[in-house]
Amino acid sequence: MIITLLLIIVGLILQSLFIKAEIDGKMKAAVILKGTASLMFVLLGVFLITSKITMYGDLILKGLIFGMFGDILLNLRYLVPKQKESSVFGLGVLSFIVGHIFYIAALVDLGGTGILLYSLIFTIIISVVVVLLMKKHIPIEKKYIRVCSYIYIIVVVAMLSSAISLILVKGYSFKHSSFLVGALLFLISDIFTVYYSFAKQSNLQKALNLYIYYLAQILIALTLAL
Repeated sequence: MIITLLLIIVGLILQSLFIKAEIDGKMKAAVILKGTASLMFVLLGVFLITSKITMYGDLILKGLIFGMFGDILLNLRYLVPKQKESSVFGLGVLSFIVGHIFYIAALVDLGGTGILLYSLIFTIIISVVVVLLMKKHIPIEKKYIRVCSYIYIIVVVAMLSSAISLILVKGYSFKHSSFLVGALLFLISDIFTVYYSFAKQSNLQKALNLYIYYLAQILIALTLAL
C-alpha cells in the first residue's frame, strides 16, 4: 500500500513538473520529465502484478509500457528535425493504439468473448456520435491527420465500449468500474487533445487535460490490485 501510494505521488509530482516545463517551453526537460512520470505508472503496474501474475495483468502491463513509449515519442517530436516530426508523431500515436489494443484484450480476458457483440454495438454508436461532433467542431484540414485522429479516437472508444460491456456481462465490481472510469477519462482527454491541437488552449486547460490523462493511466494500473 505504501509503495503504491509513493509511486502515485511521485508520478503526480513528475507530471506536474513536466506540465510546467512544457508550458515554459523547456522541451528537453519536458521530454525527460514526461518519460519519468510515465515510468511511474509502469513501475506501479510492475509492482502490482508481482503479487499475482495473470494474463489480464500481463496485457495491462504491456498497455502501460506502450503508453509510456507514446508519451515519450509525442513529446520527442518537438526536438527532432522538422522533416521527421510527422514520423515521430505517427509512431507516438501508433504506440498508444497498440497500448489500447492490449487494454481491450485484457478486458476480453476478463469478460470472455461474450462482451464482443455488445462492445461492437457500443463502439459503432459512440464512434458515430464522437466523429460527427469532431467533424463539426474541430477544423482538421489535412486529410492524413484527420483520418489518423478518427482512427485513434475509434480505438479509444472501442476500449471504453469494452469496459461498458464487461460490466453488463459480468456485473459491477471496483475493478470493472475503475477501468471504466479510466477509459472514459482517456476518451475525454484524447478528444480535447485533438481539439486543442487546432484551437487555442490556456495553460490551465492544458494542465487539466494532462492530469486527466495521467489519472486514466493510474486508474487502469490500479485494476491490477483489485
